[in-house]
Amino acid sequence: MTKKTAIQKNIYYRKEKKGLSPILTLFACFFVFMTSLFLSDKIAHSVRSGLSLCAKVIIPSVFPFIVLSDFLYAHADFSSLNRTGAFFEKIFKINRVGIYPFMLGILCGFPLGVKCAKELYGDAKLTKDEAERIIGFCNNTGPAFLVSGIGLGLRGNILEGFLLYFVMVGSAVITGIIFSKSSDNVDCNVSFSGSGRFSFTESIKSAGISTLVICSYLTFFACVVGLLRNTIGENLIYILLVPLLEVGSAASILSKTKVISDILTLSLTSFAVGFSGFSVHFQALSYLDSCDLSTKRYFLMKITQGILSFLLTFIISFIARL
Repeated sequence: MTKKTAIQKNIYYRKEKKGLSPILTLFACFFVFMTSLFLSDKIAHSVRSGLSLCAKVIIPSVFPFIVLSDFLYAHADFSSLNRTGAFFEKIFKINRVGIYPFMLGILCGFPLGVKCAKELYGDAKLTKDEAERIIGFCNNTGPAFLVSGIGLGLRGNILEGFLLYFVMVGSAVITGIIFSKSSDNVDCNVSFSGSGRFSFTESIKSAGISTLVICSYLTFFACVVGLLRNTIGENLIYILLVPLLEVGSAASILSKTKVISDILTLSLTSFAVGFSGFSVHFQALSYLDSCDLSTKRYFLMKITQGILSFLLTFIISFIARL
């Protein structure tokens, strides 16, 4: 087979794979037409709500930390993490340099953990297997959003915010251990020094584009949540579906609903935080598009973390209220 024929076959394959059936295409066009005709005000309200959340929470908590993470990645001295890194390496079966994306994920929030893990993989500091596993438990919500935004702001109880945060960290650790491997193929000789590559202008540009992408996904899923509410109403099905879509919207809706008990609303909020929602997952995928890392384990690990978060929060809340 000639190179030209192979290229033509690849192009043909991609076109066939991406094609939609005429029925699905017609349904999608009809759905867009009907929603824009009858729900345009609702969509506009959802867009404004999403953009408001971006301006108040997402941009301040993401943009500066992306620039900071680029600087730290370029100049960090990983050799100073020998003891802590050795413990990390032992329990997760991942090279100790992986502690950096894990810490970024639990201290600064998504998508910095995934971004850093991809960079470490690109610089050959993590193997493919290690990178695919660590992205499954380093993509988490930042403490400021959980404690101040959800705990104090939405639920009016800062202790619940701290509970959500510590359960998220605990469930991430447990998930990482569950999916760790017993093989000892961890390369302990990886250099821990920073890459030394840092451009302030490029970092600002990259942070701006990344923040815009994150806000775009959040706004889109805010519209999806709004359309879902206006389509099926605020019933039990709606309450159970929203935590799968977007963390902020789920936390806001669950803090106001009277359909289920407070323990269940907190536990479902914890599930949303642990699972992170498809809005966050698509943000992560936007970073992984340009590399060969598989996301099959990523989704399995995130649903595992979500279930663990729900169970831990439910048990702790139930015991605390006995």
